[in-house]
Amino acid sequence: MTKQKNNNNNFSEKKVLNLFDRPEKHPTAPEIFSILKETIKDLTLINLEKTLTDMEKQNKIGMVFDKQNIRHYHKKGETHCHFICSECGLVKNINFEKGAMEMIENHAQKKAHSFGKVEQTNLSFQGKCWECLKNNK
Repeated sequence: MTKQKNNNNNFSEKKVLNLFDRPEKHPTAPEIFSILKETIKDLTLINLEKTLTDMEKQNKIGMVFDKQNIRHYHKKGETHCHFICSECGLVKNINFEKGAMEMIENHAQKKAHSFGKVEQTNLSFQGKCWECLKNNK
């Protein structure tokens, strides 16, 4: 029975990773669930959230919080930061020029050297997207 559950979980992981093949996707667990429930009949939101947490721990996917503290997931790949709209919660990638993230990480490590070792970078920028700025005028 455990073997079947693991196979199901691996099947779910593959389906989840396929969702991120389209650029700029940062879906929430409920959004992923609504897409996958059609093809994975025994999928529950709780099991999906556990799978997402496991995938994040295994560094297969990344996660960022929006303005309402809701988790948005993304496929790991090129190092990037996120822009999060403080109005609507939109999450978009910000890709830096080659070497810029390394420069930021090296600077952070120099500042943190007396109390720890930087092992992961998670940067985000908050502001208002153009759509929200346009609607608020």
